[in-house]
Amino acid sequence: MDRRQQIIVCLMTILFILSSCQIGSKDRLKTGEISDIPELVVTIGEKSATLEHGHYSIEKRKSGSMTIETTDVASPNQLAEQLTPIYAKSDKQVQIDVEGDPELNVYEWDYSGVISEITVSEQSFTLPGKDGTLILEVFAEWKNAEASYTFVVDINDE
Repeated sequence: MDRRQQIIVCLMTILFILSSCQIGSKDRLKTGEISDIPELVVTIGEKSATLEHGHYSIEKRKSGSMTIETTDVASPNQLAEQLTPIYAKSDKQVQIDVEGDPELNVYEWDYSGVISEITVSEQSFTLPGKDGTLILEVFAEWKNAEASYTFVVDINDE
């Protein structure tokens, strides 16, 4: 092999290696993506609760192909029947901690459906200033996934 052929073979080998690295990098997570649906932790004062996800959908890439995993479970008002409430006073801050920095929306439910959306700021919100039982849904959205988490708060200022 002459010098020119050696250079061509060397360049082809380098291109092959670089293209192989590029293919493998497609499986890496991009900013704002998650590999699995995480648990979510809510903290009210000194009390914390770890919440399992309810319904969810997640897109996963592997070896150049994509799969979409989706589940459907009972609605938050149905799930609430089996949940133990967190006891709290009104107007307390609720801190939400979850992996991946998703966009968060919080909804108040009653036994027939969604009543209202609660404003979330910097992954926290304030409980309403009223006594009673609240069914709350945290809806988290990442770039490649979304999940619903439900918890119940029993507000009693006495």
